[in-house]
Amino acid sequence: MSQESARKRVDAELKTMWIRDFHVLHRNLLERCQPGLGSNPAFKVEFVLYEGESNWGYYNEESRTIGINQFLLENCPWETVDGIMGHETAHQLVAHFHPLAYLNEGAHGPTFKAICRKLWLSPIFAKASSDVATALDPPNPYRRQADLATHPILEKVRKLLALASSPEPAEAEAALAAASRIMAKHNLILAQEDGYAADEGFERWLFPLGTSRLSAKVSWIGTILEEHFFVKVIMTYHFDHFTNQQDRALEMIGRPVNLIMAEHVFHFLMERCETLWAYEKPKAQRMGETGLGAKTAFIVSLLRNFREKLQKSEKQAQSSEGLKSSALILRGDAALGRFIDLNFPRLIKIHSQGGYQPNPYSRKAGATAGQELNIRPPIAKGQSEGGLKGYLE
Repeated sequence: MSQESARKRVDAELKTMWIRDFHVLHRNLLERCQPGLGSNPAFKVEFVLYEGESNWGYYNEESRTIGINQFLLENCPWETVDGIMGHETAHQLVAHFHPLAYLNEGAHGPTFKAICRKLWLSPIFAKASSDVATALDPPNPYRRQADLATHPILEKVRKLLALASSPEPAEAEAALAAASRIMAKHNLILAQEDGYAADEGFERWLFPLGTSRLSAKVSWIGTILEEHFFVKVIMTYHFDHFTNQQDRALEMIGRPVNLIMAEHVFHFLMERCETLWAYEKPKAQRMGETGLGAKTAFIVSLLRNFREKLQKSEKQAQSSEGLKSSALILRGDAALGRFIDLNFPRLIKIHSQGGYQPNPYSRKAGATAGQELNIRPPIAKGQSEGGLKGYLE
């Protein structure tokens, strides 16, 4: 049976596996709050799956039960289930340690929010149930859609990227520099406006990679996105609760307009790396360069040289109008920094892109491909259904 078929048929065996996963998740949440709580029998609860209710979950102190809406598991990633479980576990902890808080503060007052922070929950899951339900419509805080055609900034960038594909080098470089200027100005204004609440104006978009290892390709693309497209990139994990497997994932954090552009570039670069290598692979094999080493050498060289091309374009934009670099603007965005601190209180920066790669022919071919690579413009929503997510020509 295919994975899609499995998602439509939630049988007893799958439900039993989910209940088992709930116990592990709940125990880990308790340990986050205070070491030793996970093994303390006083905090043991039973779990139930239910259907047909408007709320996503509940905690019942009298029956010592946490309920999770089955709709979440059938339609949402595990990260959403994790957040709802954390919300209900916070209710359990408030009821145990601060029983008078509900009378004095209400169900989702300061004490509840403080417990949520100790559980490292995203602010979206520290809200009242009705607010969470609104935020999860569709119920996935890690991936919201936006209409590309309606945003004036992206429409300007789309037109400039079309010019950046010009066969005339000077025209292409000028167009790419102009696109860089527009995005830099837009984000500099937003970064200087400190009116954003720490949990508003930003979104988290998750991209499961479908592999247990993080490749040099993804690491390099993540660096390019952070340095030039005004998003924070985090390499994380994604648990597929239908297959019971954990794979690597890339998560982008930023404002929607930047995330739309960064998503386009992410898919574009992922596709170009594979397509261009497929074209170059037979030539590399004739030169005696085979296997994963040759492919990695080609892709790393391609992305390194494409990154240098973007750096050159950005410097051109800076020199003409005195703008800061994309990376500096991103680091100076205080509201984004607060949002990341709230969502990732124990984030550790580990940077690795792979070192020197042998296979000289593949490296040289990759360098040439990177220097010649131009980002294709995103296609406005509704204009085309082809390509990667309708964004590529």
